[in-house]
Amino acid sequence: MNELLTNIGKPTSIWLDTTPETDYPELAADLEVDIAIVGGGIAGLLTAYYLQKSSHKVAILEADRIVKGTTGFTTAKITSGHGLKYQTLVKKLGQGKAQIYALANQQAVEGWAALVEELKIDCDFVRQPAYSYAAGKDWTDIVKKEVEAAKSLGLPVGFVERAPVSFKNYGAIKYENQAQFHPRKFLLALSKIMIDRGGLIFENSAVGEVLENQKRLVTKNGSIKAKKIIIATNYPIFDPADIFKELKAHQSYTLGVTIGGKMAEGMFIGFEEKNFHSFRSQAWRKGKEILLVGGEAVLDDDLLSTDEHYARLAKWAREHFDIKSIEYHWTTSDSETPDEVPVIGRLIPESDDFFVVTGFVGWGMTHSWVAAQILNSEILGRPHPWSRLYSAERIKKHD
Repeated sequence: MNELLTNIGKPTSIWLDTTPETDYPELAADLEVDIAIVGGGIAGLLTAYYLQKSSHKVAILEADRIVKGTTGFTTAKITSGHGLKYQTLVKKLGQGKAQIYALANQQAVEGWAALVEELKIDCDFVRQPAYSYAAGKDWTDIVKKEVEAAKSLGLPVGFVERAPVSFKNYGAIKYENQAQFHPRKFLLALSKIMIDRGGLIFENSAVGEVLENQKRLVTKNGSIKAKKIIIATNYPIFDPADIFKELKAHQSYTLGVTIGGKMAEGMFIGFEEKNFHSFRSQAWRKGKEILLVGGEAVLDDDLLSTDEHYARLAKWAREHFDIKSIEYHWTTSDSETPDEVPVIGRLIPESDDFFVVTGFVGWGMTHSWVAAQILNSEILGRPHPWSRLYSAERIKKHD
């Protein structure tokens, strides 16, 4: 093994290691509900919660255990600051659509804050600034252009000459009053609230067949018939529109490390040639903090091995922080659409019965909230002002 990979910690995420296993039953009968959701991650659970508030009978089907897929391996930043994305969105989509994206995600930050307060869930929710910084001088002008683009879209941003970290950088965009949390603590508590309110969660219940005409989801030992069906898996398990053909898979790596000295306040993502690195602190055990260091994001045609990516990430972390120990290492996969905007809405253009959520490309914390608002509105028969931007129909029209 590469010497950089010695003592690399547990092969799991901090979220899974610091919360109990779930034990919801397997679907073992034929049921009928108002809404059936395939996928027990953050998008499925949050959407289910809002649909329940609208008096729907909701059931979630999860192939494994809930909150153990992509959501269980996030870095859990709740922010409208999506790297250096807004100048690209303005160029690709125009000012109007880029503004919808920006303000939807900023509303999501406040929506999360309100929801945590409403439900009184202890989930380490903390307000933090978010920084996207230039790791090299060549990136300073790009960062400044991002500030201009984000400001023009109405986001709470400004330029700072230096991100407040211990190593050299060359300017940053600062998003004020963003947030971070422990997603699994929140979602496990939310799942119990849903059950108490009459919702249904079935684990180890992979959907093997979708009977479109019957609106029925078939598992190994049972089935669910629903008035509306939502596919909220990373890649759609039912995809008559062939959305998956337009998606690119991305993989990224994270280390959970302890460091000497005080951790910087904020959430950070730095840009350098051919790569980026992100980091933020997280409350851990016995009042201690751990630093989550992420990066090495790659496309699905990447030729490096998993060990090589971990070794490169560990090398970067040791060069930039006084690493005392590496407690965790994990990797996760996500998907991206051609225009870098997720797909949220009707799966089949002419049908109001099937809906889809996919293509978060690393920004699932805010977009899960956006998805919940769009789907709740559409299922209630009310057009949502964000629906057109996120619609599945646009994917095939994209050049």
